[in-house]
Amino acid sequence: PAKKGLALAAAAACLTLGIHSLLDFNLRLPANALVFASLLGLTAAPRSQFMAWGGRKTAASGVAVCFLFAALSAYRAWGAFELGADRGQVDPHARIAALTRTLAWHPYLADAYRERALAWRSLALHRRAASQPRLDKAERDLERALALRPSWGEVWADLGWVRALTGDVTGARQAFDRAIETDPSHLHVVRARADFLPRFTTAAP
Repeated sequence: PAKKGLALAAAAACLTLGIHSLLDFNLRLPANALVFASLLGLTAAPRSQFMAWGGRKTAASGVAVCFLFAALSAYRAWGAFELGADRGQVDPHARIAALTRTLAWHPYLADAYRERALAWRSLALHRRAASQPRLDKAERDLERALALRPSWGEVWADLGWVRALTGDVTGARQAFDRAIETDPSHLHVVRARADFLPRFTTAAP
């Protein structure tokens, strides 16, 4: 009974963490992911005397699965390392080129899309003559980042500013409202929306 109770409690904790992860980046934190894996182990632990099963083929299959997950982990770590190196590029042109190379190999990096969008926006603000195409590219990259992380309030705020700069005041207001909805206590989000309202609200239809 004690083992069954422990397994039931661990299963309930796994369910809770899973539901939380549907709405937030809970399992992206290594400590939380380790706790989740430990709880899964408790859930799957045998409640009676362990009986050996399978043979060499089963063991080889288990080893292959472990190697697969290790390779995937190394691949993700490589992407994080490349992104960190790209952030060291001071020149926006060089940063965009580096981030484009990284995204070609790691299209799952929402942070890389945001970094590239901010670089495009910086270039657009630096040279007004060619601002519209660069702002369009910034908007596309921010939308890609949000497709990967829909609840990222900071990026919704960034998207609001880019849309405001392109003249899409209605779209900008919607983006800022979504930013406040997803992360109402974040200082960057609150400040960005507060700066936007007096500048552009009067120009909205």
